[in-house]
Amino acid sequence: AFWTNIYNILIIHGVIELEVQRSVMEIVNFFRRIGYFIGGLFFSPDDIEHGILRSNKSHPLLPWKQFSRHDQRNQLIIRKFDPRIHFSLVCAASSCPPVEFYDAEKINKQLDISARSFLNRRGIILDREKKILYLSKIFQWYSGDFGSNWSERLIYIASFIKNEKRSYILNHLNELKIQFLPYQWNLNETLK
Repeated sequence: AFWTNIYNILIIHGVIELEVQRSVMEIVNFFRRIGYFIGGLFFSPDDIEHGILRSNKSHPLLPWKQFSRHDQRNQLIIRKFDPRIHFSLVCAASSCPPVEFYDAEKINKQLDISARSFLNRRGIILDREKKILYLSKIFQWYSGDFGSNWSERLIYIASFIKNEKRSYILNHLNELKIQFLPYQWNLNETLK
């Protein structure tokens, strides 16, 4: 809960401080440029997301882990990775989940709610006629976080989807074609 809240606050603070007008993509290296010093150590959004919350996995566009072997921040890594964090982190884009505050005592329930909300509102579109499942780009960028193959990933995704759509996905796992929705980097309405 602490790191998720810090990440979301940092993003909002960065948008305000750097006077972002339309998209965080206006700012070169936005997710590496902004950050907070916590306990004397610097944490950017990328450090928090990939280093801490994703258990020091590599950024989708980079081949190396976020923290080097000797980085002091390694001691803060959350060792048991939870893919639901992808539905709680707000990157300020309209394709991101809505901003929420997370409570350590309720984090498990809140992450479930965030996953359900994101997936049932805009994270997927199912075209039964063409047997195409359109997924958020999050599932392309972080595909390995949700399972080792598309059957595993779809089973994971289906666990958060409403009954009728869930049944269809589970009954057509091997027939569905996967495509990805365009990611809307324009500034999230709640941050304007």
